[in-house]
Amino acid sequence: MSQFTSQLTSLGWDLGYAEKFQRGAGPREVPARVLADFSADYLIHDGAIARRARARGVDPAVGDWVGVDDDTIKDIVPRRTEFSRRSPGAANRQQVKRRGGGSGTLRCLLHSQNHADWLL
Repeated sequence: MSQFTSQLTSLGWDLGYAEKFQRGAGPREVPARVLADFSADYLIHDGAIARRARARGVDPAVGDWVGVDDDTIKDIVPRRTEFSRRSPGAANRQQVKRRGGGSGTLRCLLHSQNHADWLL
C-alpha cells in the first residue's frame, strides 16, 4: 500500500469513495478530505499534505471528500451521511453541519438543564 493510499485510508477513504470519485472526477483532480472551513478557503488533506484550497462552484462541508485540481476544490464526492438543519432566517434553506462517511462523533455538551450545543 502506498503512503498516499495509507494516508487517505487513515482519513476514512475506502473503495466505495474511490469508485464514486472516479465516476465524477476530472482528469487532473485528486481526492482530498475537508478538515476545516475558514469561509474563504478550506483546509484539506490530499494524502500527502494538509493544505489550503478554495472552492469553485461547490459548497463543501467539513468531512466531505472532494476532487481538487491544484488549489481549487472542483467537485464533492457523493456522501453517505449528513447532519443538517433548516437554515436560520426567513429563507427555507438547508444548512449542512457535517458531511462525510460517518466516521465522526456527534457529541452534545449540556450547558444548563434545557440548553445544548451540538458539536461535531
